[in-house]
Amino acid sequence: MSNALNVTKLLKRIDELSDTIKAQNKVLMDLKEQRRSTRRKLNNFRDPMARLPLEIQSQIFLDVEGNACDLPQSSEAPMNFLRICQLWRAIALATPQLWSSLRIQWLPCKASYIKFCDYWIERSSPLPFSLYLKGELQLTTQMQDLMTRHRDRLQDLTLELVGELTEESALTRQILVTGPFLSLQTLEIRTEDEMYFRTVNEWVDLLAAAPALTKCTLDNMYVEWEDWGHNGFPEPLPARPLLHTSLRELRLGDVNHYAAWLDHGSSAAMLLYLTLPALQTLHFTHFDITHKEFRSFMARSWTSPPLRSLSMVVERETSVSGMATWLRSMSSLTNLSLFMMSSYNRSSSSERILELLEALDGILPALHTLTISMNSGEEFDYRRLARFLHTRRTGQQTPLATFRLYITPRSGGRFTDLELNDDVLGPFRPLAEDGLDVHIGLEGQNLLV
Repeated sequence: MSNALNVTKLLKRIDELSDTIKAQNKVLMDLKEQRRSTRRKLNNFRDPMARLPLEIQSQIFLDVEGNACDLPQSSEAPMNFLRICQLWRAIALATPQLWSSLRIQWLPCKASYIKFCDYWIERSSPLPFSLYLKGELQLTTQMQDLMTRHRDRLQDLTLELVGELTEESALTRQILVTGPFLSLQTLEIRTEDEMYFRTVNEWVDLLAAAPALTKCTLDNMYVEWEDWGHNGFPEPLPARPLLHTSLRELRLGDVNHYAAWLDHGSSAAMLLYLTLPALQTLHFTHFDITHKEFRSFMARSWTSPPLRSLSMVVERETSVSGMATWLRSMSSLTNLSLFMMSSYNRSSSSERILELLEALDGILPALHTLTISMNSGEEFDYRRLARFLHTRRTGQQTPLATFRLYITPRSGGRFTDLELNDDVLGPFRPLAEDGLDVHIGLEGQNLLV
């Protein structure tokens, strides 16, 4: 009996000590929390940032740029904000704008990489987000799934693709299966090498999958026509027509790159199957449709607000008189940029410029800015150009306000400096004194200044 009594007393003592330890642990935890709270108060006095309102601290975080080349590392913004202290972590996680843009330099395959992307995009909720992808033409299954999960909030999508096309129309099909993109407003697809497709249907379907789209850029993408019609232009192929009521800006190719002999263009054949009543800005490089077909596109798309800005490459084969016929219908055009491709005849490019400008006499009454770019300035009648500008300044209700003539002389295949004497520049000085913002010379060098 005595042994049993001793065991009972010892067990009771153990329970009492355990309760005491628990109580002391609670006291210790309370003391630690009080110490942390006191330190935070001390930091509030010592650290001026901690005294700022949370919205100002969030804005400071937004002004810090991270590495734009790839997913940020833990040492880069905004990831490093999560490691500084609890306050900074809370602010970073409570600032969805920090996570509203994601750049992926190479399309990921690892599940952990995709999971990281998921977390990133979820932190931007409920805001829309922008996604930039660079990599091979074939989208990974994981990336398709990622885009599908977050397509409802995807606002801007940029694809910069490299490699060769291994399966006809594979790219657009992979994008389409992740849609529709009901919130997408900006779509930009650029390819390193030319991509050819035998039909425009999938590109038209891509626009149809983004009914809220306002800006679209397709660079280095062409339609490969199987049968060619008369005069070197392709016969129209069957395609599904599309009425897109939101698209305001369409860029088919990079006009600047194309004019600089880099051949980054895109096929204008898509216009055969589009009706764009909201279109205000149109840029295109590869004019592989007839002037009649382009006039038809403009006629069925013409509504309010009408086209305001037009940039195009005037290729060697482009008819100046044909262009003038449809330019006459663009009475609301305020900005016109023309990139004249050099011909084998050294002086013909300059002559075609003057021919086109004189064809504009009495039309385009709202024209505010005119830009002409050409690859060679030899044998150019500058006085004739100055007379045209004077006419546009005095003969229109809305006088021309800005004129740019960008000249890129070439010598032995290399760009050289441009020099024009005062006899050439003299006729333009009165125009500048009269208020015309005029630029003659290289793009980065105004010889009138």
